[in-house]
Amino acid sequence: MEKECDLKPKPCGVRVREQGPRGRGLVANRNFAPGETLASMPVHVGIGTTMETNPGLPWTLELACQMLEERAAQRSKAWDRKSWWECLPKENANPVLFAFTEGEVMELQDEDTVQEAQSMREIFEDKAAEVIRMSNRTEWGVEELSWAASMMQSRCFITDGEHWTFPLIDMCNHDFQPNAQVESIRSPDACQGLDALEEVASIDRLGLAADRFALVAGDRGVYAGEEILISYGNWPNDVFLLFFGFIPDDNPHDAVVLFNGAEEVVRWVVGEGRNYNGNAQFVKDTARMLVAEVGDDLQRIVVLRDGVDARIPAVATKMLKLMNYDINVMALVSDRCEWLLQTYMTTLEEDEDLLRCAELSSNEQLAVRYRLGKKKLLQGAISAISGVI
Repeated sequence: MEKECDLKPKPCGVRVREQGPRGRGLVANRNFAPGETLASMPVHVGIGTTMETNPGLPWTLELACQMLEERAAQRSKAWDRKSWWECLPKENANPVLFAFTEGEVMELQDEDTVQEAQSMREIFEDKAAEVIRMSNRTEWGVEELSWAASMMQSRCFITDGEHWTFPLIDMCNHDFQPNAQVESIRSPDACQGLDALEEVASIDRLGLAADRFALVAGDRGVYAGEEILISYGNWPNDVFLLFFGFIPDDNPHDAVVLFNGAEEVVRWVVGEGRNYNGNAQFVKDTARMLVAEVGDDLQRIVVLRDGVDARIPAVATKMLKLMNYDINVMALVSDRCEWLLQTYMTTLEEDEDLLRCAELSSNEQLAVRYRLGKKKLLQGAISAISGVI
């Protein structure tokens, strides 16, 4: 039987379903027409950063502290959030940052992603210790703070440079073909959906001028019993892994970084390898001229599932001008992809065997799936290029 998690107040046009194809999610109680508001609430109902945000504190920790302070005091600045707290997952929502061991982080096998994860973990650990010392709280420590930070990091929306999470709306799962979207609405008296707003908080008490967030049905509407899905964004798997704690199946927006900066491009072209030990000043000078010629810092030059970074042909043209190097763009990409594949500690085939046969923990499975996706993308690019050159 389907287990449901009760989020008050009632009645409401949506409900939280505890178990479904994507796990916990938000489901429609009735049919909704295209553009109709599924749920809506004033901004003060959410937990978010404000203009008074502590500039020295990561936003994830600031919001985590807000949440834990409210929960410890058993009170809320808005309507009672106790039912929302009870609906939140008990496990950490972002294992790479808060639950992976150092060895499991290394199993990602991607140098840039490993470094980014380690940096984010170090910042959290440093600031978390500071927050706990300053809070004088005995009700929670590092474990509770990491759980709350993972909840905030995986559930927040960004609007006007601020981060907000909203009970109920935050229960929506991701899909690249969503049936709903989240909107920040400044004038609810002029918009559809006041009935949905009334379900969450009294309009008379709030006033019609209250800013709000709304969950709105997409172009085809949403049917009763259907899961309500939104898009978290057209990100590569790196972002989904580090910020949302999961990897989408068959992500069409995944990418692999071929070169991260002009100096890396120059070292590869003149020395055919990242570890080129030639004239360092020559590399720096050429890279600086290349950036000026292209008009771009050439950070994160990527290969995609459906092609290569549009900056690569421009780089080849400018390298010919600067160094008289005639570069075959497709050969450059193919050779770099081959080299990157060799930097992984395991092969594509070995990773596939691991997922099929090995008894892996959930953390290990996530790490293997991440690196396998990168290897498949690189191998796909090599195969596609082989038919061209």
